Amino acid sequence: MTIKSLVANVPSLTKALVSTVLCLSIASYIYIYRLKFDADPDTAPLSISPFIGLLPGFVMYAPWTFLTAAFYESNIITLSISVVVLLFCGKYLERAWGSRELLKFILITAVLSNVVTWAGILITYYMSGDDKFLYQVQINGMAGVYIKPRQ
Repeated sequence: MTIKSLVANVPSLTKALVSTVLCLSIASYIYIYRLKFDADPDTAPLSISPFIGLLPGFVMYAPWTFLTAAFYESNIITLSISVVVLLFCGKYLERAWGSRELLKFILITAVLSNVVTWAGILITYYMSGDDKFLYQVQINGMAGVYIKPRQ
């Protein structure tokens, strides 16, 4: 089997989801690389992307990050795992449920898992009073989506 035949058999929504994960992750990697490249050699910038990943203290200025954070992976290993899982599971679920149901499932579970995680970090911040929880912890990844759907 060639790569072309593998990609040809993937449904359209699954292709779009994989493309979204790849594009947002690569854009974030470029942004972080530019930050590190332009930074003062004496200081180490944080490896965060506040307009794609979800920063708990920055969410009032970038509320779309509740959604975009789910489609951004912060390192190559998790990006590879997400792409493989999306290709195999997305291919199966899109054929079993249909494109509309799969999209609803991914959007609802992605946003809700990010909201719950954000609330947990805010509670931790209020209990500890440490600003690191607001501006140095980034929520990202599709881990909240990778639950076992019941048929």
